[in-house]
Amino acid sequence: MKVLFLKDVVNVAKAGEIKEVSDGYARNFLIPKQMAVAATENVQKHYEAQVRAQQKAEAELEAKMKELAEKIKDLTVVVKGKVGSGNKLYGAITSANVAKELSAMVDYEIDKRKVEIETIKELGDYEATIKLHKNVTAKAKVKVVGGAD
Repeated sequence: MKVLFLKDVVNVAKAGEIKEVSDGYARNFLIPKQMAVAATENVQKHYEAQVRAQQKAEAELEAKMKELAEKIKDLTVVVKGKVGSGNKLYGAITSANVAKELSAMVDYEIDKRKVEIETIKELGDYEATIKLHKNVTAKAKVKVVGGAD
């Protein structure tokens, strides 16, 4: 019986593949556990249409993130921190601080987990890498200044 796999099955197939399996394996295991469906012509067409729609949405998201990356690369994110003696900060500037300021600047919510920056403990200029999409990253300048936090 030909089946379309909905989930990865170890040593058998990956999700989205169409394979020939024994009738009993399909009817008694794969189909009841919703790991696969019988690969009729309509099911194949529906799945292919879903894949095309998903690829189109992914391409649109990637294009949007590339535009955002272009916007970000020209920005300097200014983060304020409380300063002690010798230009040392009380506490530190983290990726969460940078993400919050950057999100306000570009009108797009940037997750703190997507911002890669060393922990900053002094005033000065730094660089942060923002991973916007699996294929799109942007570099932003970060300027840490003294002031109320």
